[in-house]
Amino acid sequence: MLATLVAAPPLASAAPTTAAAPATATAPPAVVRPAPAAADTATDAARYAAAERTHPEAADFTGGGRIVIAGSTTALILIVILLVVLL
Repeated sequence: MLATLVAAPPLASAAPTTAAAPATATAPPAVVRPAPAAADTATDAARYAAAERTHPEAADFTGGGRIVIAGSTTALILIVILLVVLL
């Protein structure tokens, strides 16, 4: 592993041996989506209100957001510490 780390900078700075082919195709235009109109928002609100009337127990849902945030934050911190220790 140490040999890989020592050899990586010279390999990364070496010039390519073959010329890359020029890109002839152009990228397709980006799709631009308009912001939702007020009518769409009203329709969504009406649909959610109807769903809440048919399932009143859904109002008690709290979700597990705290666990997900805490777990992913802990994993990110551990990865950073591991990288600092290894490098």
